[in-house]
Amino acid sequence: MAKNDDQAMPFDAKVMAAARLAAEGDVEKARTAMVTPAGNALGLGLSPAEADKAWADAQAEMAEEFRKLGKQVPAPRPRPTGKELENRINNHLWSNSTYALFVGAANADVRAGVLKLLATIKEVTVAEAEAGGKRVLNLSASPDILGGDASTVLTLDFDNGLPISNEIFPAKDSKTPSKHAIVTYKSSRVTLADVAAGKI
Repeated sequence: MAKNDDQAMPFDAKVMAAARLAAEGDVEKARTAMVTPAGNALGLGLSPAEADKAWADAQAEMAEEFRKLGKQVPAPRPRPTGKELENRINNHLWSNSTYALFVGAANADVRAGVLKLLATIKEVTVAEAEAGGKRVLNLSASPDILGGDASTVLTLDFDNGLPISNEIFPAKDSKTPSKHAIVTYKSSRVTLADVAAGKI
């Protein structure tokens, strides 16, 4: 703190900034930012030629990582198009948005922005329910956008949008279904004075 050393991880900072941008109203720009915090291998917003280059560069970078680890380099894959591309974009959007929610849930703007971004995915459904005696929102994502092996239900507090749990269900038709799992969340904030006093 004395050195004003911001040690926030760049990826965390980018996804939370994208969520806040969505909360401010520029959902389309925020959507692109949320899909691409780790790079734009899918070519979102690029010309076909630029998208092909971005994909080829990403494939080459991945191959180099495999070589460094002494592993067999997988054969290059063609750039996804059509429905496959749409599913991958939505996968990135879901994964990065929910990650932003989990690392920045105590920030109301992050919560609002994430909800706006997830609302742009047609494969995500929203339903009111009750859990633990309180009203909740269940956001369900289909296997289409989760790699085909699972679906998931993200449960949020109806009144404030704080995440409560994330439950993963194996996909019945998958050759390699995910295991059932449930993660629960608790969000809190501290003041700068608390941090200075070591109360963290």
